[in-house]
Order: sequence, then C-alpha cells, then structure tokens
Amino acid sequence: SIMTNVGALLVARVAAEDAQALAKELNLGNPDVLQDVPRGQWYVRRILDGNVRQVRRMETTMIEFTPDDYDPDEGATYVNEVMAEDDASDPLLESYQRYGRQAGSGATS
Repeated sequence: SIMTNVGALLVARVAAEDAQALAKELNLGNPDVLQDVPRGQWYVRRILDGNVRQVRRMETTMIEFTPDDYDPDEGATYVNEVMAEDDASDPLLESYQRYGRQAGSGATS
C-alpha cells in the first residue's frame, strides 16, 4: 500500500469511506472516530527509521479573527521579499519565465 511509505500521516475529520482505510492505517479500532474529529484536532502517525511511532490525537489553538483583526496587506511585504529571494537563487527562473505556460491556458508564453 502507498500508505506504508508515508512518513507522517495527519488525519482530520473525514467521510465514512475514507475513515475505513485511514482508521486501519492509524490502528484505530473504530473508524467512526475519524468522522467526528472536532475542529482544530487531528490524529497523527509518524514513522521514524521504519518504525511506527505512537499514534496521537493532537489539538491546535483556534484563534477567532474579526475582519478588523486581519489585514491581508500586512504580510504581503514579507511574502514578496521571500519570493524575491527565492527567485534570485533559482537558476531556472529565466527558463520558467521564457518557456513556462500560463496557468490554465496550455499555451506557451
């Protein structure tokens, strides 16, 4: 199975047909638990050096934002800097720009 090659498997709430296979990979006795995973939680299975580590249920802190709390432009400068650094160190960038395809067009530029 392809799942035996997965080093880290994170599973949040899934549909019944997916829960069957994933519960087996996580060694969970009841696949129904994967259909009822609360928001912000998931099951994690790690394989390290070929050995399955403990399957754990993890939880993240959920932060609720209001529109006044979030400004999408706030992080844009940082993202643009990171992208510029990445482009500057990419030896194939010129080739991508010259011969790459426009998304969804199938035509070369």
